[in-house]
Amino acid sequence: MRRTNPNNDYFQLSANGGLPRYLTLQALENRKFIARAVAIGRCFLCAASDIDVTGLCLICRSFLSDEERQAAQAYYDGVF
Repeated sequence: MRRTNPNNDYFQLSANGGLPRYLTLQALENRKFIARAVAIGRCFLCAASDIDVTGLCLICRSFLSDEERQAAQAYYDGVF
């Protein structure tokens, strides 16, 4: 599991002031954070309004790594 920031400035930026991209896995592992994003109704990475149970929009979901997809799958399965 990656715990260091990637050495890529573009990877670390968030387009609309959301959570930095390198913190996505930690956010997906935090149920309270995801519940808050869903309650607000905005993607926690880019602030788009069309989100699902993971707190992510379709575009941000498409960029998830394998580890992040696995963490997100628990929300789709309803297993925490």
